[in-house]
Amino acid sequence: MKNDRHGKKGPEMLLPVSLGYGEEGKLLQFDLWRMPQMLVTGGAPDHQAAVVRKILDGWKALPWIEPVIVNFPDRPAPGTETDPVGKLREMRKTLELRYRDLAGKGYKTAAEYLAGGHDDMPFHPVIILGFEKFADRSLPDEAVSLIHDLAVRGRAAGIDLVLCSTGAECPKGELVCDFPAKLVLHGGGEKDFSFSHM
Repeated sequence: MKNDRHGKKGPEMLLPVSLGYGEEGKLLQFDLWRMPQMLVTGGAPDHQAAVVRKILDGWKALPWIEPVIVNFPDRPAPGTETDPVGKLREMRKTLELRYRDLAGKGYKTAAEYLAGGHDDMPFHPVIILGFEKFADRSLPDEAVSLIHDLAVRGRAAGIDLVLCSTGAECPKGELVCDFPAKLVLHGGGEKDFSFSHM
């Protein structure tokens, strides 16, 4: 990533998401950086996986985007590399370090830092799979607290969240305020979706 990508005008889309055509043949394409944190709901797990793959494929060639996948399986294994709570802890640690680094260099956000010609602070969008466990209260309390903290404070540090839940319900309580953008899969396939920005 060089200055020609992040000059004063900046790239057209910092966190581009292109999902093809949804309801009524409308092209669904937007910039996650300029949108609120996003909730992907409904559909079968394989439809959600297809949507996530599309997003990840679109980011492969963009050096300023390094996504992080956090998966809440039916039986998580604490203390292992697949420990989802451990990954969330790592992201909050990254958030704290970035806040200090940005302040020390005179920037307010990671986007400003990248637009200033720097290339050592990539965006880390965090895609969280299995969030339906939030609805049935089987998500660990620490995980909920970490997700909430990242949702509230992460964007300035280049950490956006995409929550994926096979249940069509929005998060309850304080979290709902942090996820007003919603991509709904209707079950017919990964192309059968609609997007709302409340």
